[in-house]
Amino acid sequence: MRTRCRTVLTAVVVGTAMTLVAEMNGIALAQASAQGSAAIGKADISDEKGNHLVLNRVGGCRFNHRSDPRIIDLKVSDVLYFDDAYSDCGHNSDTAKTVRTRAGAKLFRLGVLQRWNGPKIELTDYEAACSADGDGSGTTARVGGVSGLPEGSVPVEIPANHTVTVPSPTAGDPPMARITFNKVGSTRSGGSSTDLMHVKLFPEGGPASGEVSVASVSCQMGG
Repeated sequence: MRTRCRTVLTAVVVGTAMTLVAEMNGIALAQASAQGSAAIGKADISDEKGNHLVLNRVGGCRFNHRSDPRIIDLKVSDVLYFDDAYSDCGHNSDTAKTVRTRAGAKLFRLGVLQRWNGPKIELTDYEAACSADGDGSGTTARVGGVSGLPEGSVPVEIPANHTVTVPSPTAGDPPMARITFNKVGSTRSGGSSTDLMHVKLFPEGGPASGEVSVASVSCQMGG
């Protein structure tokens, strides 16, 4: 049964320099051979006024640490918002000789670009998952809906490392963001990993910089 943990952060990141750190359940791996982790999201954003926002592995879980699946609501000013977000780390139901991690939410909203007349980007009913067994590991990513980006820019079946550029509202200015969906990678020990969405703000320079990751998972069965 899921336990509900409601976290609401209402910091207004304007004016003086500020660092906000939220970290939940960042527990070291109990076993080196079978590994896995999941996190609802993380962020590291700075702007030209000296404001700095850090969210470090919000709602994180790790395989082989006993914990119930969690549901979190989180809001940080107009910057970002998670509604009914969850993470879960454990075994597949059919056998204990597996690793399964997943993270997702009913809604994620990225609002920070609106400060510079950019779009409000929303994802609905999304999940990233990672599964590993004796034959190897792999990831999946699904999104129920996307708004705030050009129509058709995010396909129903999301290929690995699918990139969408958010243009500036002012012609000739550098892009506001570069977004990678289903950002697939590998762990240092050879397992699989993905971020369902990874946002790089003003990648060619601008009034802000930083990155946001949404629904990050990894897994490895090991030897």
